[in-house]
Amino acid sequence: MPPLVDRFAEPQHIQTMIELLGKAELVWLEHLWLAPYAEFCPAATKILDVHNVESTFYRQMRKTSRWPLDRLGYYIFERAAQKIEQRFLPYFDRVLAVSEEDRRVLSQYCPAEKIRVIPNAVELNSLPASTKSEAHSLYFAGRLDYPPNRDAILWFYREVWPLVRSRIPDLHCYVVGGGREGVASQLGDNHFQLLGEVEKTETYLRPSAMAIVPVRTGGGTRFKILEAWAAGKAVISTTKGAEGLAARHGENIWLADTASGFAEGILRLLSDGALRSRLGERGWKTVEECYSLERLQESLTAALPDHIVLRRKAREAEPGCV
Repeated sequence: MPPLVDRFAEPQHIQTMIELLGKAELVWLEHLWLAPYAEFCPAATKILDVHNVESTFYRQMRKTSRWPLDRLGYYIFERAAQKIEQRFLPYFDRVLAVSEEDRRVLSQYCPAEKIRVIPNAVELNSLPASTKSEAHSLYFAGRLDYPPNRDAILWFYREVWPLVRSRIPDLHCYVVGGGREGVASQLGDNHFQLLGEVEKTETYLRPSAMAIVPVRTGGGTRFKILEAWAAGKAVISTTKGAEGLAARHGENIWLADTASGFAEGILRLLSDGALRSRLGERGWKTVEECYSLERLQESLTAALPDHIVLRRKAREAEPGCV
């Protein structure tokens, strides 16, 4: 059993699941670690939604980790993911990737014509009227027990935060997301608040001056950027954090990859309200054009195999179909 596949393999349910897979005409599996179950439904049309290129994700984690045991663990998962990608992706009629970058990597394991890009999407309301925000406040969203987020927030706190706090003593940073226990002991500034799980993230996002995404590793695309854009907020990110998105430096996002560059970007945006507003408005427009739920529906319909789309339309045309 490859690592992590056992997450989805509760012994008392396996036989029932295998029997259901054998009867299905369409099987849609979420995440690479479910791909091995494609073996049990050879006659079905099979679609795999790949959230990340897992082998690439673990390779990045291995290369950036400082601890030998962690590097060994990441190597084991990297090899396991690569074996699954090589062996099982060709089983599927469609493989869904979240970005063109992921599509290019996945095409080494299965024919490129089988792969469709379905970007992540968020709900988009009307562009919010300008709301009063704390002039000196930053916002970060993400579970801190997820390694890329933990690395991001620790790098930001150690390397970037002192540079901006020395210039703006009353600066606050609000960090929303579970898993704070693993990093709390390493953060000692009461202006840097780990809020944990909150009922509504917008309670902290909307009043903040901007969202920060100091992500240096990981795969897929970042919902945290889409959510900030959908709220009309300016975003400062690393190039890696914005990877796979229609992000254009100085137009709908601010990009910086060094600690000094990230700090200078924050100081620039905090001092220039017009620039912040412009980035937020164009970020919102980017979601409207590329990452709204309406665009997601269009992308999904276009990605389905033709015979599935035709069958669906025929069923919808039946009398009494709702």
